[in-house]
Amino acid sequence: MDTWAKLEIGFVMTLLGMGIVFAVLVFLAAVLGLLEKACTPRRPKAQPPAPATAPAAGDPPALAAVIAAAIAAFTGESAPPAIRSIRRAGEELPAWSRMSRQEQLASRKIR
Repeated sequence: MDTWAKLEIGFVMTLLGMGIVFAVLVFLAAVLGLLEKACTPRRPKAQPPAPATAPAAGDPPALAAVIAAAIAAFTGESAPPAIRSIRRAGEELPAWSRMSRQEQLASRKIR
């Protein structure tokens, strides 16, 4: 067998091997896509939140005033912002998300 014949066989084997690997990877990607669709729970469509125009009935007006004054003092604005609703942001969040917020707030320098 001469050198050119060996190179030709090597080239064919390389292309054949790469083609098989590519085909198997495409097949695995398709199987994983189907598994993801089959195993992901379906969530109901989220309803848009109702527009809030005033603080909730359970929140005292003094709490809204204190929060507005704190925001105005922190931002340095002369007029406090309008507080439309008050909602705690900790109960439904995972622990890592709450900790990340605490770290972000702690890292900011207060004037």
